[in-house]
Amino acid sequence: MNLIVIYGPPASGKLAVARELSRITGYGLFHNHLTIELLRPIVSETDPEYLKLRDRYRRELIDIAARKGLKGVIFTYAYGGTRGEDQLLKSLQKIVSKYKGKTHFVRLQCTIGELRRRVVYAGRGAYGKMADVKSLDAELHSRNVFAEVPFAGSFSIDNTRMLPSVVASRIRSHPGL
Repeated sequence: MNLIVIYGPPASGKLAVARELSRITGYGLFHNHLTIELLRPIVSETDPEYLKLRDRYRRELIDIAARKGLKGVIFTYAYGGTRGEDQLLKSLQKIVSKYKGKTHFVRLQCTIGELRRRVVYAGRGAYGKMADVKSLDAELHSRNVFAEVPFAGSFSIDNTRMLPSVVASRIRSHPGL
């Protein structure tokens, strides 16, 4: 199985690109907010159990996909360069490699001005996504959302002025993916 991790700052177009990539590859789409929304009504994000459960579900779902021999899964992720995030991503890599699969990291980048423009798009409130400039600015100042995953090579794309379909085509045609 191929696991493609599409990561980048909030409003960088991860889900839009992932949807297009899923459409042209036939890979399953695992949008990271699905696990967040699953837990929110039951476990507060401030509860110590929240992160453990969220990451456990993510690992288990990737394990099931790899074990069942899916062709591929696209996972979206708002990476911030923390130790816990690195541990999760490394554990996903380990799961996929256990089943003879490969993990590929794709980093989306765009200008802060473009992020501010995109964050207020209608529909971003779905899945509890950030939907205002003030929250985006707070996130940009509190987390290293422009960080590159340090333990694996990433295919980086500046999609400031690119349609999701074009970005998805570039990802699909990248050597090794």
